[in-house]
Amino acid sequence: MKNRTLFFGLISGLIVTVVTLIGMASLYDTDREGGVGSMVLGYTTMLVAFSLIFVSIKTYRDRNGGIISFGKAFRIGRKAPGLC
Repeated sequence: MKNRTLFFGLISGLIVTVVTLIGMASLYDTDREGGVGSMVLGYTTMLVAFSLIFVSIKTYRDRNGGIISFGKAFRIGRKAPGLC
């Protein structure tokens, strides 16, 4: 469980970091569109990164008989590094 949580947490952290740096470099001029482009990019990035929590829990459930308790799923989602 720890390896899977660490793996998906690092992927999501990497996604957030890379897209944030790209967004800062390319969408720095907020006078053009009022910052709408960077806002859309930011929310899209968060949606993709947070969806990895769902993928991590689903992967754990599928590999362990197809059943997972709410408490176990909560602990897996809570331990995701890079998302806390």
